[in-house]
Amino acid sequence: MSAPTIRIPWELSIEHRWVAESLAAAAGARVTGDAGPELILEHEDLDLAFRHLARVEELPGASADEHGRFPGSSSCLRRGEAPVDALVPKVAAAIRKAGVEPAPVWPGGARFFVVLSHDIDTPWRWTSTGLRGAASRLKHAAEGGRVREALLEARGLARVPVHKLRGTDPNWSFARVAELESRHGFASTSYVLAAHRDPHDGAAPEEYAARRPRLVQELSLLGGEVGLHASYRSGDDEALLRAEKHDLEVLLGRPLRGLRFHYLRMRWHEVVGRLDRLGIEYDTSLGFSDRPGPRAGFSFPFRPWDHETGRPASFYELPLLLMDATLTESRYMHLSPSRGRKEVDRVLDRLAATGGGAAVLWHNDRFDRVYGRGWGGVYEHLLDGIVARGGTAGTGAALCDWWKAERCAF
Repeated sequence: MSAPTIRIPWELSIEHRWVAESLAAAAGARVTGDAGPELILEHEDLDLAFRHLARVEELPGASADEHGRFPGSSSCLRRGEAPVDALVPKVAAAIRKAGVEPAPVWPGGARFFVVLSHDIDTPWRWTSTGLRGAASRLKHAAEGGRVREALLEARGLARVPVHKLRGTDPNWSFARVAELESRHGFASTSYVLAAHRDPHDGAAPEEYAARRPRLVQELSLLGGEVGLHASYRSGDDEALLRAEKHDLEVLLGRPLRGLRFHYLRMRWHEVVGRLDRLGIEYDTSLGFSDRPGPRAGFSFPFRPWDHETGRPASFYELPLLLMDATLTESRYMHLSPSRGRKEVDRVLDRLAATGGGAAVLWHNDRFDRVYGRGWGGVYEHLLDGIVARGGTAGTGAALCDWWKAERCAF
């Protein structure tokens, strides 16, 4: 169902117009310039939404972690709090008061939309560097009396000859993941590194580069979307970012539409203008590394505000609500798979209640029966949970296309 159109008063400031357009789209209406009934919203609500959507708390001088990221621990939002989402029903009521009925559904009558995504940080585990690393971890775990860790590394190394004989690898999980998603009627976006510019980008850059053409080809043949996984340092240098986009587009043979920064290392107010000039259609880096939930308090696509130009950017931000590393890694939540399922349920319950459209991230190395440590099963639980709650899922490009066609008149 196409969303109805509604008009925003011209006397609103450009900041308030941007917020009103974003909220109206989330509530099920499209904003036009001078036609249709007028939408009246409270200035206090517009001010509140602007502070969060424009990421005022992340302006220069804000707290940052060791990677230069804004952490959830520094946010004014408590865990699970989403004040801009909470305004959406109020805006829907205002749309009805203006005499039009908001569009109630996502594609196919779904209650919500999940962008399924994978960051391809390490496509191949058993490189020479990977083998040395596994052997070193086994040795140190055994010497330190960490029996479970030592057994895991031993089990993984014991399967190396089998993988070499078959030409397979624990991290090369793309066909398996695509088959799992397609059983649910879904597809996903995979973000591929185009360059290694820092040790954080990975320990085997030559091995990644050698497999990148095959990786891009296989991901494309499997029917998913390929996006750019911008390298650790590229957000600091527009020329590097543009070069990475160009190089991956040459390999892919068509323009790239979406992007996510490695390590979620997006220094928001420095990067928004660079991404706008880059000409991408969407980014999906706006999430916390240390906890689930919407970093801007909003679980719907929106155009970021550029404080430098005083206007909204032309690309869309697809908020990131959940990342597997947040749940699994000891520096973050360090959950077991069983507790991870409960966290997944909480995220999906809230997204279903909100009716939003946002992204989740699962890395390709979580699906091996040894090294995945059970987190591949948690991803399957996530897919089942989307279906059970009446949601749908797909690529970032699919969400962006639908949102622009159905919810946005600009």
